Amino acid sequence: MERAADVCVVIPTYNEAMNIGRVLHQLMELPIPNLWAVVVDDGSPDGTADVVKKIGETNHRVILHNRGAKKGLGSAYYEGFKIALTLSPRVILSMDADGSHPVELVPELVKAVESGADAAVASRYIKGGKWSSNLIRMLVSRGANLLARISTGAGVRDMTSGYRAYSQRAVKHLVEKPFERGYVFQVELLYRLLREGYKVVEIPLVFMPRMAGESKLSKKEIFNFLRWCLKTMLKRMMRR
Repeated sequence: MERAADVCVVIPTYNEAMNIGRVLHQLMELPIPNLWAVVVDDGSPDGTADVVKKIGETNHRVILHNRGAKKGLGSAYYEGFKIALTLSPRVILSMDADGSHPVELVPELVKAVESGADAAVASRYIKGGKWSSNLIRMLVSRGANLLARISTGAGVRDMTSGYRAYSQRAVKHLVEKPFERGYVFQVELLYRLLREGYKVVEIPLVFMPRMAGESKLSKKEIFNFLRWCLKTMLKRMMRR
């Protein structure tokens, strides 16, 4: 069977057995005829991979890539994007498995890329976007975005949003070298695209609370984020 997709959604997972099935079923029901999903699981002990494998047995457009151990979010997307490219999709999306990224926004993100953008970011911080989550997470996110914009000089309002659509050419450019391992890779990828003149747009996102389970954000991730932003800001200052 020839494997080719028009749109491919890459979803990293770790302990999302309670959520991933619902997200995949919602994706497969979208009015996008040739939409595929690549799930990159880091050896979830809760059986996430088993849920995905079972769905894939009856739907060949769901691909499981089980890495067997936690290796970092950035590397999960790096491997997932490379697998997605083998399907030759016009548009490749990144999204979370926890339900915080509403599936119904996928067609709008795809449309933005097909209309000429190289990356379309689902943004909480433009008109029409907002949070429907707890205050602490919102404050952390706003602080991280402010630091990301200052350190990179980028004009994108939501630099840390993980819900995005990319053109095939943008993803081919990005996978030329590995991504940062942690959450900061989201900022890194946009920064790399913007430096090379790729077109980035933002689409309003109403960010929802996760359906079940716990957030994976740790103190180590926050430290790595701060370190990368400081390093990037110093490099930019030295180039002036």
